[in-house]
Amino acid sequence: MLFERFNGAVVFDEFQDFQRVEPSIFSTLQKFIDIYENRKNLMLIFTGSTVGMIEKLFRDSKEPLYGRIKRELHVKELGIKASYEMSRELGIDDIDELMKLYAVFGGFPKYYVAIEDEGLEGKSAEEIIGALFFSPSAPLEEVPRILSLEFGRRSGVYYDILEAVANGATSLSKIAGYMNRDSFWFRFIHPRLSEYEAMREDLGKEVISMLPDYTGKRFDFICRELLWILNAREELPFKVEKKPINGEKLLEELKRKVELSNWKGESHYLLICRKAKNVPDELVVLDENAILQILRNN
Repeated sequence: MLFERFNGAVVFDEFQDFQRVEPSIFSTLQKFIDIYENRKNLMLIFTGSTVGMIEKLFRDSKEPLYGRIKRELHVKELGIKASYEMSRELGIDDIDELMKLYAVFGGFPKYYVAIEDEGLEGKSAEEIIGALFFSPSAPLEEVPRILSLEFGRRSGVYYDILEAVANGATSLSKIAGYMNRDSFWFRFIHPRLSEYEAMREDLGKEVISMLPDYTGKRFDFICRELLWILNAREELPFKVEKKPINGEKLLEELKRKVELSNWKGESHYLLICRKAKNVPDELVVLDENAILQILRNN
């Protein structure tokens, strides 16, 4: 028997799915975990991609496994450098294609695995997104089912919040103002879900035509990540630090800059763009070639 004789680690992947196939497993595990609480040489690992459901199983006082978890790890998405390496392995090396895919997929390996599973290596971002989201049997059409499981009966409010964030509402006031309205799915598909079900390919053509604009809006976040990479390597002429901004001091400083034309403090200049020319020595430029170098170098 597992709890009596086995030594080692046992992994339950996508543990939340037992709710659909065998919900009694939770009470059974509770019983044996309590009986063998001090058992050594046995580790149980529970993983799941539906975060809300996993947290409910172990944090809700009404659930059998409440309080039985001893250590919790949150696995974050990969960064742009790792995403670039995955893209290169898939035959995608063009900086424009990389930025489009990263803007839509972020650093979640699942989506890059889907590219390989569907034989889309070397294809353009538009072709990949069209096949994964908008083909008749789109592999990623499971997104609404997962979100429904994640949010349950409260899905309406959560959908509205996520939709607001996806459309650029980043402050509480903007989200509140958008509530009757973080991701590609919530930006383009969820508001038109019935159209997605009925005329998926037509909707896909329209959405893909808006991909450059969407990528442009996400580019600010990508640039921030690139800056932190350079900062960690100490390759900037200045140090980027995460410090709270003092609004009053910042306002005073800006007013002084407006009033005085002979600013004598230390100054640095950084330009982030696709291409630049006639660049003076004191201007640090991150163009598309520099970005590729950052991603390629260790």
